[in-house]
Amino acid sequence: MLIKCPECEREVSDSAPSCPSCGFPLQKQALVEPVPNPASTSHATPIFLVLAGIALLAGLSAPRFLVFMPVMLTLGLGVTSLIRREKGRVAAMGILVLGLAMLFWSSSDSSTSSSNLDAAEIADWSWYADPDFGSSGTVKWNVVVRNVSEKPIDSAKVELTTYDAAGKLLDSTFTFVDAIPPGATRSADSYADYYGSESKAEVNLSSVRFSD
Repeated sequence: MLIKCPECEREVSDSAPSCPSCGFPLQKQALVEPVPNPASTSHATPIFLVLAGIALLAGLSAPRFLVFMPVMLTLGLGVTSLIRREKGRVAAMGILVLGLAMLFWSSSDSSTSSSNLDAAEIADWSWYADPDFGSSGTVKWNVVVRNVSEKPIDSAKVELTTYDAAGKLLDSTFTFVDAIPPGATRSADSYADYYGSESKAEVNLSSVRFSD
């Protein structure tokens, strides 16, 4: 069947896709809707985000000298979560910011700098395992810190590390001994996790903060 071209008004076949004379399109093209890319619209289950949060909590509860590993794990898991486009991108960004702040804190020297360690010393300390304490037992420890400087100490951070008979690290925790006048001593009691194979322990003075 012949029809007239709307553009040049010449007769052309109704089955022609366009006018052979002027090129005017005669057949309506079917509109093909773009298929959304699943990778750009779907959000993966936030597995790595959850793991990053757990690693961040572990870093927050760890002694300063053990913070580096959980913080690096936090940063790696947080970046992986963002790359995988997991749900909770804002939370992932927040975890990364906190992780970087903890990394800076663990590597920086502030008013609790190790340069102040010569202002105090551990005068005495003791520890013992109490398997009957609570539901899972505990390690009770006490430390006495002496201020050997001429300035009042606001707080001294002391870390306890426990080992089994083979020398394997079991747990590391810390406590603060506060308000130590010049030449005086102060003590503090604290607790550590109990594993049942504690054989030896050591304490270290890790930081000293002077009063303003």
